[in-house]
Amino acid sequence: MMKNKLICLIRWLISIQLLGIIAWSPALRANDYETLNTPEYLFPQLANIYAVANRKAPALLREIQKISEAEGMSYLYSSNRYPHLNFDINAGYERREREKEANSYDFRKFFNLSLNHPIYHWGGLVAREHIGEINIYLAEEEYERFYQNLAQEIRVLYLSLILENISLRNAKLSEEIICKNLEVLDEQRHQGVLSEDNYTLQYIQLQETLLEIQKNKNKGERIVERLEYITGYKEVNLNQLPLEVPSPSLEKNLFEGRLIDFINGGYKKSPEFSLNAKKIQREKESLKFIESINRPLLNIHLTIQQIHDNTASFNDVDTLIYFGGVRLTWNIFDGFATKGRKIASMARIRLLEQQELGINNDLSREARIMATDLDLSFRSLELNEARYPFILKFWDRDNQLWNDNKISELEYLESRLNFLNKQNDLYTARSNFLLNLSEFLSHVGQDPAMKYFTLPQTDERN
Repeated sequence: MMKNKLICLIRWLISIQLLGIIAWSPALRANDYETLNTPEYLFPQLANIYAVANRKAPALLREIQKISEAEGMSYLYSSNRYPHLNFDINAGYERREREKEANSYDFRKFFNLSLNHPIYHWGGLVAREHIGEINIYLAEEEYERFYQNLAQEIRVLYLSLILENISLRNAKLSEEIICKNLEVLDEQRHQGVLSEDNYTLQYIQLQETLLEIQKNKNKGERIVERLEYITGYKEVNLNQLPLEVPSPSLEKNLFEGRLIDFINGGYKKSPEFSLNAKKIQREKESLKFIESINRPLLNIHLTIQQIHDNTASFNDVDTLIYFGGVRLTWNIFDGFATKGRKIASMARIRLLEQQELGINNDLSREARIMATDLDLSFRSLELNEARYPFILKFWDRDNQLWNDNKISELEYLESRLNFLNKQNDLYTARSNFLLNLSEFLSHVGQDPAMKYFTLPQTDERN
């Protein structure tokens, strides 16, 4: 009877999965992270880790400098739109030798003060300014992408740490069981009912368990070290970590619709696509500037100049010359240098446009792969969740037998270890699903970690 019920339950679960694959259900369109029960919702400590990482993570600190560099360079790109004021002065002694007159040796000074301001440059100066603005945007987008990649690694490390902590607890219980077994076997060995070889094999098993415990400890410590290094967060305590992975309690239709939205145009909001689109825009602005180089450029030109001039009455008279008007400069021929720049810029635009098509296909394909992996982990989790009540029932039965003094302590401990190991399988399935879900959400532009993201305050912004 129990076997028939289990078969019916499995058939029911499979039918639900098939219906979900054939008929995609509508998804929630908002960033309802709490509804999705992501790791950030189930483990509040992750929010603290993200907050610290956003300020102290070494990788992000490096990206902050790139933002500062882009902000500094934006001044250079926009500088030609503003007036340029220059001053130069020459002062010193001048000797003049004449054929029929006396030579002269005098102190002279000359200065020139000039101001230039662009009037019309065929859109080239505006294009240069836009390039600086786009570079800032690209640097900020790169920072955001680094943050998303970092958040995904933080989730992996944090959940791995919880599972390692659970495995360590189970290994310690296994050590306790083997030690108690050894006590019994040692007594049997002294009574002559157990061979030395059998006892030695049990002792070797104990040493293997102790070795496994040490491995778990070392692995946990390395995970903590890695987590602290990449985030700057120093408050991870193994003893305070939870010894369970709560159930996500997720309906499949909450993420299936997101795949459709992403494929139908949502991919354009992804960092990879938006970065490439901005690079195309930057290259087009660069092309505008290049095209303006070989055209007449009009500027306002003002100068004040001091020279030594000869007049009808006197020679070498200090003279100030004031000039105000327009200056036209025209780079008529530069040996095809501008033509070469234009050809190269147009080639870069075509290349980026071709990459855009590839990015579209790659993002959609990766989203489908992630959705497939997510579906498989979802189905695996459902089967594990369906099995768990039976495991819990068997454990409750053995626990009751222990309370009724109907089984030995050793049998009780072995039953508990068996239950905890199977429970760990459930927690592993939950962890795998949560990580696949987070990776999928990050890919489709709905990473729950973005709730805790803020752009850094660079020196230029402060």
